[in-house]
Amino acid sequence: MVEKIDNFLHDNLDIMFKYEFNGLLFLTGGAIKGFIMDIPIKDYDFVLLTQEKDNILEFITKHNLKYSIKKEHGYTVYYNNLIIGIKALNDLSDFGILNTDMIFYDVHRKYFIPIGVKQSIKKRQIID
Repeated sequence: MVEKIDNFLHDNLDIMFKYEFNGLLFLTGGAIKGFIMDIPIKDYDFVLLTQEKDNILEFITKHNLKYSIKKEHGYTVYYNNLIIGIKALNDLSDFGILNTDMIFYDVHRKYFIPIGVKQSIKKRQIID
């Protein structure tokens, strides 16, 4: 599964890898379910895990991307005919308030983090 997601991201969302965000970048939401179940994916949601002020708008400006701002839901960006959501958070568990799909794929370190229960957060459980 890691290879499937990684290949797609590198082939279609290369700008996400080339830009130096000021935190860890995770793919999450329905895209992961789409990859697992081999069903169409309507958008690609990313979470930027950072304690600092996010630099998402700088990323958008540098790449001259069309975008919209979704209050509390971050930015929606359009690239390669794909819809990309990007939101900065201080804690991955905060994403659960917005979404029930609580699995994250670390795009640089290439592993999954399930956060379905508090124990996963405390143990920092990962899936290779």
